[in-house]
Amino acid sequence: MSELPVAGSTLALARPGAIAGGEDPSAWAGELAQIAELGFGHVDLVSAWVSPGELDQARLDQLGESLSTAGLDLAGVSLVRASVIDPDDGDANLELTHATLEATARLGAPSLSIGFHRPLQGAQLEGPFWMSPAPLDDAGEANFAKAIDRVGEVSLRAAELGLEVSLELHEGTLLDRGERLRHILDTVGAGNLGINLDLGNLVRVPGRQVESWQETLAACAADVNYTHLKNYVRLEDPAGGLSLSAPCGVADGEIDYRTVVGALVTAGYRGPLCIEHYGGDPFWVMRQGRDYLESLPSVRSVRQP
Repeated sequence: MSELPVAGSTLALARPGAIAGGEDPSAWAGELAQIAELGFGHVDLVSAWVSPGELDQARLDQLGESLSTAGLDLAGVSLVRASVIDPDDGDANLELTHATLEATARLGAPSLSIGFHRPLQGAQLEGPFWMSPAPLDDAGEANFAKAIDRVGEVSLRAAELGLEVSLELHEGTLLDRGERLRHILDTVGAGNLGINLDLGNLVRVPGRQVESWQETLAACAADVNYTHLKNYVRLEDPAGGLSLSAPCGVADGEIDYRTVVGALVTAGYRGPLCIEHYGGDPFWVMRQGRDYLESLPSVRSVRQP
C-alpha cells in the first residue's frame, strides 16, 4: 500500500434494509466502480454494505474479483455494530469477528477495524441516529476485563494471519475517550493492535462531549493504525443545554483535519485516510474530501520521492 492513501468508503453504497452479505453479488463490481470513478484507488470495505465474514468462499472470491474489476485495492475492512462485549450478542459477534479476520486475510486486506457500537434501534432508526439515545457500555471493571480478554484473543489470531487490528472510537462505548483506549491497548499489549481515530463519532454527540477532539488526538496519535475521517457542524446553546450536529464535508466542520493529519504524520502514521459521510451525496463529499486531503502539506511531504 502506498503511504497515506486516501480511500473511499463502501458506506456510500450501503442501502437501508440491505440483506447482510449484499443483495446482488453480480452488481458488486458496478457499485464499487462508482467509488473508483471518483478517482480513488483504495476503499474501506465496511460491513454495512457487504459483510465479508458472512460470505462463503465462493462469494468471498467473487467480492475479491469485483474489487479487482473496479480497480480498487482494500485499505482495510471495517466490521461495524458487532461488539464482542454486547450484553446479548457478544458471543455471536466474537464468532463473526473471527470469521471476518479469516475473510480479511483471504481478500488480501492488511487490517480489520472493530468497535463496541451496537446495532441501531428504536428512535435511532427514525432520524439522525447520533441524535437519539443509544445503549451505553457498562464501564465497570468486569466489562473492561471482558473487553481486554476478547480484544486480546482477536489480536492474537490476527497476528497469526499477518493482520493488524484497529479499535474504532465511538460514542457511548468503552472506546469513547483517549484514557479508555490507552487502558485497553496497554493492558492487551499486542504489537498489531492500534486505534481507528474516528473523531467524528465523538464530536457529533448531542450532549456534552467527554473530551475535545484535540485531547483525544493527543492521547491517541502515537497508536493510530487506521482512520475514518468525517466531519460535523456542531452548534451548542450553553444556556439551554441544547447541542445539535449535522454532517458536512471533511474540511468544513468542527474538526480541523489539517491539524489532525499533521499530528498523525509527525507521530509516524503512514496508513490510509478513509473518508466517510452520512446524508446528502456521499460520493461528492468523498471526492471533495480526497482533493482536500491530498492538498495538505503533511500528506504531500510524505509522498515526495
